[in-house]
Amino acid sequence: MLLGGWLLWPLGGVTVVLALAWAVQALRRVRFHQLAKAPGVVEIDEAQVGYYAPDIGGYVSLDDLVELRLVRLRGSRFWRLKQSDGQALLVPVDAAGSDRLYDAFAALPGMDTQALVAALEDPAPTGSPCPSPPKASAR
Repeated sequence: MLLGGWLLWPLGGVTVVLALAWAVQALRRVRFHQLAKAPGVVEIDEAQVGYYAPDIGGYVSLDDLVELRLVRLRGSRFWRLKQSDGQALLVPVDAAGSDRLYDAFAALPGMDTQALVAALEDPAPTGSPCPSPPKASAR
């Protein structure tokens, strides 16, 4: 083998594969990002999603999450996060910091990030569920 021998060719191949995987994840993140038009701020802290707005807000624990939906209300799109105790939080898709939700949702067991991004690209969601984590009783 010329120019690298038996060590550098496989190392280069592994580097290319890792770079392609990284590029796919970066492309999904870019597609998930929305411009901040809605009031309020999204915060991810200690496996909890928080949303602060002038009139509504709250926290939902990702460990207790049983349902994740993308819904349209009054012309705006929202992530509807529902806990096992029935508490739900509506987070606007275009709130400041909502792009951080990608990492939080991707960490959920059984989450298909490709389907998550595809649901976000649908211009008129009908309230159908996104790929969601298993019920709390299954853990």
